[in-house]
Amino acid sequence: MKFTYQWLLQHLETEKSPEQIGDALTNLGLELENFTDYSSYSKFVVATIVDFKKHPNADRLNICQVDNGGEKQFQVICGAPNVKKGLKGIFATDGMYIPGTDITLKKGKIRGEISEGMMLSERELELSDDHDGIIEITNDFSNGTDAVTALGLNDPIFEIGITPNRGDCLGVRGIARDLAAKNIGKLKALDFNKINDLQFESPINWSIAKDNNNCDYVVSRYFKNVSNSKSPEWLQKRLLSIGLRPINALVDITNYITVDLGRPLHVFDADKVGSSLSMKLASAKDKILALDNKEYQLDATTTIIADEKNPLAIAGVIGGLESGCTETTKNVFLEVALFEPSKVAKVGRKLGINSDARYRFERGLDKAMVEEGLEYASFLINQLCGGEVSKNISAGKLIFENIKILYEFNFFQKIIGIELSQEDQINILNKLSFKVEDVNDDNCLVTVPSWRNDIQKPIDLIEEIIRVFGYDNIKVSKPKATSEELNNVKSSLNNKKNQIIKKLKRSLIANNYNEIITFSFHSSDAHKFLQGDKSLMLTNGISEEHAFMRNSMLYNHLEALEVNRKKGNKNLNIFEIGPIYNTSTSQENILFGLSSRLDLLNKKTPLPKYDFYSLTREVAIFLNTLNFDIKQFNINRAQNSHYHPGQSAELHMGKKLIARYGKVHPIILENFPKLSNSYSFEIYFENLPIDSMIRKNNIKIQESDFQYSEKDFSFIFAKEQNLYEVYRVLTGIDKKLIRQVEFFDEYLSPEIGEENKSITFKITIQSSEKTLDEKDLEQLHQNIIDKISNKFQAKLRS
Repeated sequence: MKFTYQWLLQHLETEKSPEQIGDALTNLGLELENFTDYSSYSKFVVATIVDFKKHPNADRLNICQVDNGGEKQFQVICGAPNVKKGLKGIFATDGMYIPGTDITLKKGKIRGEISEGMMLSERELELSDDHDGIIEITNDFSNGTDAVTALGLNDPIFEIGITPNRGDCLGVRGIARDLAAKNIGKLKALDFNKINDLQFESPINWSIAKDNNNCDYVVSRYFKNVSNSKSPEWLQKRLLSIGLRPINALVDITNYITVDLGRPLHVFDADKVGSSLSMKLASAKDKILALDNKEYQLDATTTIIADEKNPLAIAGVIGGLESGCTETTKNVFLEVALFEPSKVAKVGRKLGINSDARYRFERGLDKAMVEEGLEYASFLINQLCGGEVSKNISAGKLIFENIKILYEFNFFQKIIGIELSQEDQINILNKLSFKVEDVNDDNCLVTVPSWRNDIQKPIDLIEEIIRVFGYDNIKVSKPKATSEELNNVKSSLNNKKNQIIKKLKRSLIANNYNEIITFSFHSSDAHKFLQGDKSLMLTNGISEEHAFMRNSMLYNHLEALEVNRKKGNKNLNIFEIGPIYNTSTSQENILFGLSSRLDLLNKKTPLPKYDFYSLTREVAIFLNTLNFDIKQFNINRAQNSHYHPGQSAELHMGKKLIARYGKVHPIILENFPKLSNSYSFEIYFENLPIDSMIRKNNIKIQESDFQYSEKDFSFIFAKEQNLYEVYRVLTGIDKKLIRQVEFFDEYLSPEIGEENKSITFKITIQSSEKTLDEKDLEQLHQNIIDKISNKFQAKLRS
């Protein structure tokens, strides 16, 4: 939300400086995001090029003689194409800082000729990106006049962030009202005269169809014989100061009131519409060319304003181009309406239209301001464009009832933790225009003003009181807890989960992964590719790109990596810990990671190879962080359509899925051509025993002073035999003696059968208590042979 200091002063009587107002806005919860103050530009002055000639050593440069109103003239080397004798511009001399180029001017030579300053462009003053020529001053300012005065930069600009509940502050008047409550000034009455001479009946009528459209009430006036032209200078300056382009007086008035009062309204060229207008739902055949010069196909979820033949506007979102007002407009139909916020938001998201009107309607407007908006607009139209004004014509019912809340005074201290007297609380509520009645020692009845539709409960009143009283008045104190309470917190399930998540994050970051946070939603296309459950569809999604709750983070992460790859990043590793949704009633928190690598750093320099086995090593590291060895789990080929069928795996502990990882399925990667070599992993850490993950790994490998022995074994296994299972059986035969198992050879041959494979592994045997004799070793060797032969129907090769 942008506005200027002078615009604010139209509604607020104050002696506070712009800087003080900026601080007050942030303290009120209206965060000051940007403050533009050009007062420092007063050092730059108006100067005239009294003469110039071509630079002898550069075809595109000129040597200018510049008069800035001082005792001497300056020689300036200038390459601007619009240099001419008599041109007035903005001049900077030696030692001045130029903000747009971040340099400090120094007197020096350019191609052998002295330059003593600079004639400035708009980009060099950060007024725009225009640097094709120097600024030309068209008004009759004398040399030496400061740039702030000459360029009309004496009105600082505020830009504040508005939270979704504060639709009342999407108008300058609402902001002034809040500042007045903060004792920054006094709120002024709106300065306009109500038109009493309503001379005729409107030739255009209204109706609201009973088809569940989003309009509750509409009121209008007809103006005839108006004179539409350019807006007066004060109105143009107001709009230009906040980045709006002046169009013509009628359109500019509606844009001005939208920002001034936070009240969107619309004007139709009355000669371009029929005599009967209606609010109704569109049909699938309807389409409209809107004011943004785009054509929109409509459907039965979209409320439109239409005459007998055509749609004229998308209600609450945007007007139509063909029925808009131009400088030739003679008769005008002014529309002021109320629309249901959620339906306006849904239509705007569906059509992808972001307009000032939609932004305000979807946050909810002051219903009591409908008539005031009509009167204010009528006054300005009549004042600037003349003409005769009709009586009101309306449809629907303007029904609203102020919310009443029973408020207990001691509730403030319970929530905020500081004392504030009953008198002070009432005083603040009164300043915010809340009506306080039925006051006794314990409570009161508070009536909420019409513009604050976000205030519903006593806790909302607490927030209002403290933001005006001042968050800086809350004393900071450290909470105290007994040792028993601390132990309860430390041993709580939530605390254990947080510690596990911290362990995982440290491990991932140490292995060059970057944490990201994405929406818990994804698009319809993503849901289709990832084969999510139908129950995950949202009934009122933010947009088509967020139509389903995500059943996987894969698509969101691929989209994030694609953006980074387009920006030139080569090796990309990201992770997120958060929820995925199997059905509308089933949610689980997982660790999801995605890695995308390029084969070449440049045309000649290869990058380290990254494949399924590289990913396996990383997954093993992350599981080890949780005190689990990857070899402890049953490993199988991943049965999931998100992964490449030949380059993926799943880890299970019993029936519980622990991890799934591998190369992303090629069909999915077809949608992300820059990410063809991408691998992902999912770790379902909540399926692991929490106490095992949380403990510190204090297991120390005890070194032995006794002789170790190594023995090789070769067994014939079925070709599909999982060697992780063999590993677990071997290490479990005698944990005190078997120190290491190493698989080092695989042999395939028709001699042992097409369905078989020969695997050779080495066993390292060592006792920490004695030197093992031949009998001990033979007994363990035989135990190994028996266990492997019986467990896997394997045959020992001789």
